[in-house]
Amino acid sequence: MSKFNKGWYLMYTKPNYERKVCDSLTNHNIEFFLPQITKVKTWSDRKKYVSSPLFPSYIFIYLNNKIEFFQGQNIAGVLCYVRIGKELAKVCDHVIINLKLILNIQEDIEISKANIKTGQKITIERGPLAGLDCEVVQLMGTKKILVRSGILERNIIIPEHHIAYN
Repeated sequence: MSKFNKGWYLMYTKPNYERKVCDSLTNHNIEFFLPQITKVKTWSDRKKYVSSPLFPSYIFIYLNNKIEFFQGQNIAGVLCYVRIGKELAKVCDHVIINLKLILNIQEDIEISKANIKTGQKITIERGPLAGLDCEVVQLMGTKKILVRSGILERNIIIPEHHIAYN
């Protein structure tokens, strides 16, 4: 790691340590992104809105230099940075932008590890998902919006009704 390329990287944490790690990153003034969704959890005696990570045990972290890299690595609860071979796996900026757009709707979001055939690639131009690069695919007889997260090997699936047509 002679020359450091600043940008978004992916950090892997112990299970259920995401928020604790984020608090520590905040204390170190290191930028991070923890995509979360809010869902209704039902117990026998009550219902409650619960916020949980979209990708459990993963945090996106923006590193500017080697110092931030080592500070992040030494936080309690961090297991490692995700790597491809010996290199740190860098996350493209458009992946972060797409995730932030998706989290604006907070409903009907599904995560899938399935290998889904490539669909028609589009960029949504209007509505709450304006600017989102995605694909329109046919799943179980209905059209869905598919966003591939790349490095996480997960697909984010959203119902087509979130596209604003003319």
